[in-house]
Amino acid sequence: MQQIIDNETGEIVDEETAIARIEEQTHQLELIRTTVDAKAFVDQAAALRYWVRRGQASFEATFAATELWLRGERRLGELLEPIKPGNPQLSNSLTIETLDDLGITRNLSSRAKQLAAVPIPTFERKIAEFRVANQQPTPQAVWKKTREERKEERRADSVVRTAQFDAMPQSDRY
Repeated sequence: MQQIIDNETGEIVDEETAIARIEEQTHQLELIRTTVDAKAFVDQAAALRYWVRRGQASFEATFAATELWLRGERRLGELLEPIKPGNPQLSNSLTIETLDDLGITRNLSSRAKQLAAVPIPTFERKIAEFRVANQQPTPQAVWKKTREERKEERRADSVVRTAQFDAMPQSDRY
């Protein structure tokens, strides 16, 4: 990985520094309790992902940064669930916050809520599938694969129900 200087901090970002930041932010992810914290985390994770990718780090470092970013967006989606675009949300300090006040775009809000809607076991399995396939996941790809999997399950259930219906005697069908 080539060394790149972070414009904000002036720090040299190499693979070793990136991995240390990823580990540090992984611990911070568990401490997120507010949408403001989640938004700040997502911004930091996205910046780290950008620098790691730009520095042409190893697949593992890039994947770890991408995974951190996805987990941050998922956490943001969990916290945003009560907020709707344009509708206020009461926070603990009794101030009214909207998505615009928090600096959250509709696109980010939508992606985050889609990730939050994916059940945790499914989310973990999808991340593992991307790692095995040596592909970098995106929120859209995780959601799309989950949606496709659900469609397949519904089709299989439909085939089973149709077979059960066809197996019933004619008199018991109605």
